[in-house]
Amino acid sequence: MVERNYINDFPIIIRNSESLLNFFDDNYNRRFEYTDDDHFSFMILCFLFKQREHMSSILSLINVGSYSDAMLIARNMIEGVGIILWVSENLQKRALQWRKYSIITDYRLSLKQAKGEKSKIDKKVLARSIEEGYEYLKECYKKPKIQIKNLPPDPFKSTWLFDDTGEEVKIYKFFGSENKDLYDSYSEMSDWAHWNVSRIGTRIDRNKSEVSFFNSPIKDGCFALTSAFVSLHYFYEVINKHLKLGLDNKIKSLKDNYLKELGIDT
Repeated sequence: MVERNYINDFPIIIRNSESLLNFFDDNYNRRFEYTDDDHFSFMILCFLFKQREHMSSILSLINVGSYSDAMLIARNMIEGVGIILWVSENLQKRALQWRKYSIITDYRLSLKQAKGEKSKIDKKVLARSIEEGYEYLKECYKKPKIQIKNLPPDPFKSTWLFDDTGEEVKIYKFFGSENKDLYDSYSEMSDWAHWNVSRIGTRIDRNKSEVSFFNSPIKDGCFALTSAFVSLHYFYEVINKHLKLGLDNKIKSLKDNYLKELGIDT
């Protein structure tokens, strides 16, 4: 694999990322119509607006030279793509699973306000959490009926991300073999996110008793923006297809122009 010239690539990637962000304002910053039972539309639109904010934040960090920190946000954008890839395998069911988990967050908020005393939680919130949030109960509390009546203060799973067997879905399962490159990018950013010496150590120069710490390398900026571009562009494609917006050619041209300017064959 040929090493790219990041100094040459950098302004190209910035310019195309800004164009991608402007495309949101021109085509996605509006009201959308969909049926009440189209839970996937609700979910992807929520995710899209979060992706848009992330791209804006990354560009702001890039402008002040915080290239490595921009990767932290880009990594989160890739995670959003992975979640939607997983949800797309069982579109409405898993989107509803994400949406309904708000029942549990409402319950936990009420529990916090009640200072952990379950008896002081609003009765409607309590009843709804058990009736409508039954699927989110930890497996050990679903079996004997007597346990349902004597649940601990918070008997619910810590995440909505679980499969049909009740097992939590880990992030590496989101992408599958066909999207391995995305997961590889996510993993490569993990060392900076988790304070690992392997990533931080590359920025340190030791000279006897003196230690210098280098600023963010421009390579990190290219990596962050490239990941962000791919993530936001993916959401444009998914929403365009699902809501039949008719933006196919415009969305394709954004990617084609980006790759053309970088000299990458499509």
